Amino acid sequence: MPSAEEAAQGAKRNEKRVGKGSGVGTSRLAGLFAEKPSEKPREWDEVDPRHMAWLVVVATRLSGAVTFGRSRDGQALMVTILLDNDRKTRWIAPGEEPETVLQFLAESLDTLT
Repeated sequence: MPSAEEAAQGAKRNEKRVGKGSGVGTSRLAGLFAEKPSEKPREWDEVDPRHMAWLVVVATRLSGAVTFGRSRDGQALMVTILLDNDRKTRWIAPGEEPETVLQFLAESLDTLT
């Protein structure tokens, strides 16, 4: 792990590279993607469990499965549905209502039964 002085020197070197147009080690977009969303991320324990259970019931009725998780950076919730030989993941960003997403997914799957 670099010391604070080494990290500062590395940051200065990177600052010098930005805007030189070499394409290596430069990114004018880096600051845009480093921003964290201003909304506090939701937790699964804050989500109405009836919506989660309904999705699980509908998926298992079709011999499918549902998994719940979150993104590596902890900002987004994730729900994955496995059905037949297909797997689809829906990311739920901060500010989105997980209950609305779960309801939509459950209603959509329910039409397949």
